[in-house]
Amino acid sequence: MSKKALLINYKYCSGCHSCEIACRNHLQCGLGKWGIKLTEIQPFEAHPGDWNWDYVPVPTKLCDQCAERVEAGEKPACVKHCQSFCMEYGAPEEMAKRAEELGDKNAPVDEVGRFVTTGPAWAYLKIAEGCDNRCAYCAIPDIRGRFR
Repeated sequence: MSKKALLINYKYCSGCHSCEIACRNHLQCGLGKWGIKLTEIQPFEAHPGDWNWDYVPVPTKLCDQCAERVEAGEKPACVKHCQSFCMEYGAPEEMAKRAEELGDKNAPVDEVGRFVTTGPAWAYLKIAEGCDNRCAYCAIPDIRGRFR
């Protein structure tokens, strides 16, 4: 099997834990064991007035990059089940090129902007960025405040 790489765009990770659960189910790990573990980085000020509160998926030593799934032509479990589509899998050269395209994770929002890649009726949000919409079913504006 040729070498492959896992690329995680931390800017859009929502901290949903679906990668952890998918990986745990694939590896059939017991409690307290993970192939990929979501860690929380406490709030810090990246730029004046621009605070980060990140959830970072980190592959562990148990991660085998879903060798059986990949050999069968499928994506790794974490990539397949990522709800914010921030995980990619491929050749290291392709992933390095893709990382360059994605740019600086900590660039201020006004420089990067928010890209809507979903339909007009729904969108994936990074909870740490807050939101200006007051949807009846959503608590993000109450938890994190206005969009930053």
